[in-house]
Amino acid sequence: MMRRILPLMLACMAFASASEMINGIPVPPSPGDPDAHPGLRIWDEPSFTHYPAVVYADEVRNLAFSIPVPPERSRDREAGLDRPDGAYHNPFGWTGGDSGTIGWTDSDQWPITLPLDAELQRVSGLLPLPTGEGVHEAAISIAGATRSMHLRVSAVRGTWPHDRLENGFPVDHEGVPVVLMDRRRDPDAERQWAALRTTLPRPTGQSLVIGDPLASTDGDVWGDLTARTVVATDERYPHHALLVALAKQNGALPRTVLWSPGNAPVNSRVWSPEEERVLAAVRGYYEHRAQMPRLVLLLPPLPAEPDLVAKAEERRDQLRRSALFLGWAVVDAAAAAGAPEGANRVGEGVYAIYPTGPARLRVAAAVAAALVE
Repeated sequence: MMRRILPLMLACMAFASASEMINGIPVPPSPGDPDAHPGLRIWDEPSFTHYPAVVYADEVRNLAFSIPVPPERSRDREAGLDRPDGAYHNPFGWTGGDSGTIGWTDSDQWPITLPLDAELQRVSGLLPLPTGEGVHEAAISIAGATRSMHLRVSAVRGTWPHDRLENGFPVDHEGVPVVLMDRRRDPDAERQWAALRTTLPRPTGQSLVIGDPLASTDGDVWGDLTARTVVATDERYPHHALLVALAKQNGALPRTVLWSPGNAPVNSRVWSPEEERVLAAVRGYYEHRAQMPRLVLLLPPLPAEPDLVAKAEERRDQLRRSALFLGWAVVDAAAAAGAPEGANRVGEGVYAIYPTGPARLRVAAAVAAALVE
């Protein structure tokens, strides 16, 4: 039977004087002074676009970069493309067909040639991810022109420089991409040293609930909690949002930290198994501070869409296994809410994304109980 999934609807602000819409987004009127605003194409600088949030020191990884390719007027004419004059503004000094190199300034440089296709305005590629802590610079040299891109690698057991997400990926306050370097957990070694391990003291600050509040049609599961709550979500990478939000916490360390990853990446069909790496990263974050809150994972409820259930269960299994291995407590929202056919039901054939009504209240009660211990 076809199910209609009802998302949480948020009130939209009306723009009284918006003159145009682009992809549904209001844009202001164009400036009237052609000398001050000549209509030149504004290009994004070369940048790193995709990179892992947490890597292990013993693995080889890559990160993706993107380089703009400004058009060339004569080639556009040959291809039958008609662009306004402002489109040929070229702040870089290179165009399609030009060659050069790219690489880390302290390592090898690789040859690169920009494509001649007149319709391409950006190209992408991969660079090996450096493993040393600090800020790394990648140099681009094409047709005698140069640009640079930067990457910050920081230790999990150190100060996290995360400031915000850009396109779903963490960056520092200067917009430099941030990657955390962790050590891979060794189960055998951990068991051998367990008897000698010193138990870290538990902090006494107010509990922290962070992540997705599982908002539904009649509220969310955080409404009545006696805790500091921080909404930290992303449609593709909720674990990236967790790292940024945690890095920005100040004051006394919380006695309990509960993370609710939610179901956004499953609903968006872009879940990455690397999500579970943040569970060890969070533990390392507090180990470095010589205090250890009680760490709690709110295992997401099951989605109401039948075709998402298998992936949701795979994700839940991975998160549960990793959390228990790393000493996190687990609160199962699916067990508290019950089957989504009833838990998410709003009306005949209509379902909310998250549990609603009595099912939502049961999840909220399970979260509140986890903060009491």
